[in-house]
Amino acid sequence: MMDTQGNSGAGEEAVMTPEQAAQDPVIQQILIWTRNGYTLDAAVRTVRDAFPSNPRQIENAERLIRALSLRTAHADIPRGAIGGLFETWYSGATRSLDPRWDSLCRHLEAKGWTGEEGEAQLAGLNQASDKILGLMACPVSDEGFDNRGLVIGYVQSGKTQNFTAVMAKAADSGYRLVIILSGLHNALRDQTQERLDEQLFAPSGPNYLWMTLTDEEDFGESIVDPNAALAENHKNPVYLVVKKNASRLRSLLEWIKKADPQILDACPTLIIDDEADQASVNTNDLKNDPTTINRCIRDILGALPKSSYVAYTATPFANVLIDPMAQDEAQRFDLYPRDFIVSLPKPAGYVGTEEIFGREPLEFDTEDPESLGHDLIRTIPDEEIEYLKPSTPANRWEFFPDVTESLADAIKYFLLSTAARRARMDGESQHATALVHTDQHTVVHERTANVLRHFVSSLSEAVAVGDQRVIESLRITWADECESVPASSCGLDEVDWATILNKLPSVLEDVRVVEDNSNSEDRLVYDDKHPSTVIAVGGNTLSRGLTLEGLSVSFFIRTASAYDTLLQMARWFGYKEPYLDVTRIWLTDELRKWFTHLATVEQEIRYEIERYETEHLTPLELGVRIRTHPQLAITAAAKMRKAMPASVSYAGRRLQTILFSHKNRDWLEGNMQAGVNLVSRISERPVITGRNNAVCFTDVGLDEIVSFLGDYQFHERSRELNADLISEYIKQMAEEGELERFTVALMSKATPREDRYIDLGSGNKLGCIDRSRLGKTDATYADIKALMSLVDRAVDMPQVPSNEIKIMNQKDISKLRNQPEVGRGDGSGLLLLYAIAKDSPPLAGSQERVAMGAVEDLLGVGLVFPDSVSFHPPVGYQTADLSRVVGDVHFPDETDAPDELIVDDELDGGQGD
Repeated sequence: MMDTQGNSGAGEEAVMTPEQAAQDPVIQQILIWTRNGYTLDAAVRTVRDAFPSNPRQIENAERLIRALSLRTAHADIPRGAIGGLFETWYSGATRSLDPRWDSLCRHLEAKGWTGEEGEAQLAGLNQASDKILGLMACPVSDEGFDNRGLVIGYVQSGKTQNFTAVMAKAADSGYRLVIILSGLHNALRDQTQERLDEQLFAPSGPNYLWMTLTDEEDFGESIVDPNAALAENHKNPVYLVVKKNASRLRSLLEWIKKADPQILDACPTLIIDDEADQASVNTNDLKNDPTTINRCIRDILGALPKSSYVAYTATPFANVLIDPMAQDEAQRFDLYPRDFIVSLPKPAGYVGTEEIFGREPLEFDTEDPESLGHDLIRTIPDEEIEYLKPSTPANRWEFFPDVTESLADAIKYFLLSTAARRARMDGESQHATALVHTDQHTVVHERTANVLRHFVSSLSEAVAVGDQRVIESLRITWADECESVPASSCGLDEVDWATILNKLPSVLEDVRVVEDNSNSEDRLVYDDKHPSTVIAVGGNTLSRGLTLEGLSVSFFIRTASAYDTLLQMARWFGYKEPYLDVTRIWLTDELRKWFTHLATVEQEIRYEIERYETEHLTPLELGVRIRTHPQLAITAAAKMRKAMPASVSYAGRRLQTILFSHKNRDWLEGNMQAGVNLVSRISERPVITGRNNAVCFTDVGLDEIVSFLGDYQFHERSRELNADLISEYIKQMAEEGELERFTVALMSKATPREDRYIDLGSGNKLGCIDRSRLGKTDATYADIKALMSLVDRAVDMPQVPSNEIKIMNQKDISKLRNQPEVGRGDGSGLLLLYAIAKDSPPLAGSQERVAMGAVEDLLGVGLVFPDSVSFHPPVGYQTADLSRVVGDVHFPDETDAPDELIVDDELDGGQGD
């Protein structure tokens, strides 16, 4: 490590931490001056004047602090669209110099963040919050600033903890006022206030490090003079937790305006907008007449000469589609994250959309995506829907719900799972929640809650009197579910039936059915001193930011028209390790498919952000592209009014067939014949031996590939595999002088099971591979989840070692196809044909797969395209319109707008939550 005496060694600055740096007295002196409001240059000059005899020592200290700032700016986790930011003002938190960060760390350590796992959690929080603060404006700047950023997390993944850490470090660095805009509902605002008070205010003891002007009451007519609270000589920074309500925000604005201008000029302010895609985004078309909440936020920002606005959300679709140039007559720009976008890493132990539902493969994958592998999802039959929710909003007044078979199963299993969790805790109680979300209307909530109370009461009476029919049905349910997801598969202890039956009466005695909506009086409130066992019936109030503590069972049929609404309503994501084996989700098959699509969308957005950081682009130089869906809108139409179609292409991509009509003999035979016809037509082409002895026909013309695509039928649900679009892309690339030839690879298993081969003609026998299908999907088609292995992407480049191929992403692989010294070098595409055995069995011990069960052998297809610099046709994405942004910018090519997607916005008719 380079020290302040000028000694150095390789890579030293990359391993130095702020805490280590602060041990050096010269570095410590410089950092103290920066914490007192000096710029780094001014701090160095001050220390140099105090110690004129040590110029080399001070020079090296300055170099190390700048190296720490550089590392903060380029931290790998989280990734951010930060563009061109090569050095940040922030060198990282140091507990010995940053009292509020130190106080938060001590609180978290007291709460159990200790040992190897706890230290890793704290290190991750430290690194993520360092980077976010480093992207914000420097609070000690002499100039005013208006910084706008976006932080993307996961649903129920710890975003509050992250912005709590950012608050602590921001205050230690010079921010005087922190305003948290906390959703639309009192429950979320109260929960956020309670958490911040616990983690920031209370731990500081009698020597308070903070001042807060909100508590159990929201912000109103404050009796505190803003000049006194915000003055530089006031030792404590101020935080406020304010609901996104027009009257509250107007009161806050008036309070800010009462401060003297010189006070505000010296008051750097951080505004954290939690659930920033809700209410904050302007949905009015007229730029001079924004929606009320949006205008209030803009007015507050406009009243603050020094402000950093950081939006937090797990569903950023609306935020990245805001018109970047929208402003009103007062020149108040909208809330587009023009300075930075950061994607928080997925925390260890977090179970989210991808882990539960799986997703489609994407071009930047370095390994094939896999789901959690546990059988957590239960299907609600379509024929039950009419008994669970009204057919139309107008019918809600005449609708009375029933406890259908699947709803009864969900409630009974919740009671059993709660008994199991209590047994594991040696009788100690803990929060346990079931979510029942069927409709947005309060009258439906009320009636659903009533029938569930009656159902639970009847069940309790039956258990109390020892009704053997009921008890036996419960025993069978427990046995079946334990077999589906063994506790041992999650690293947990099995709980036998006798123990469950012993705990069940106390669970039934404690359980409450709570109706939570805007009209209900008995709202869902958790008290850690008296843990709750609760069945929560509701809608919107349970679907934004609020954590459902100990949520183990969800019953969900509430359809939604947009990505963000659907994801936010799915409250079952989070940290499930202590009870993962007893977590269950009941929903329809259609909703299951939608969530798989959303998992793909989520990951693709994060790949985009990762890519943009590598290329040093800002959010004003890029538009985050969001793929569309034929049945879902990305967000409400009014929120994406200024969005535009984005141009993407098949360049550099890998496509593969994973869906098959395995019961359609004509479909299967037709596809196999398409393969035979192709091999027959290209049999005279040059042949090379590919990786794993694959037969590779080279120099195949594009006409042969287009002809094959015309004969082969992709499954109708395979949105990425559209033969017409792919063929059109190939032709267009050929017109640009690219992609004029292909290699066709016949993929064969060297020693197929039971000597199974398929003859594609011309003496080419393919050894059948085995690909079993997922057992919980629609039985009308087979979903094999993945066809190609990682090394298959470069099957025709055997000179590149397989161990290198395995760690390369798809973009890197595609570039090899244009590099003569490394790969094929001729820019050729790759078409792979796979023979799949119709009776492919699942691997031993697989819990989510079943035998293929096809009526004929299957022919799978893979396509790998080289990278390209030519024009790329659109394939269904939306992005922000950056065409009017001044400067040398990069944005997707403009295309003709697609047919308008008509979406029914969710309306509650005044009776929703």
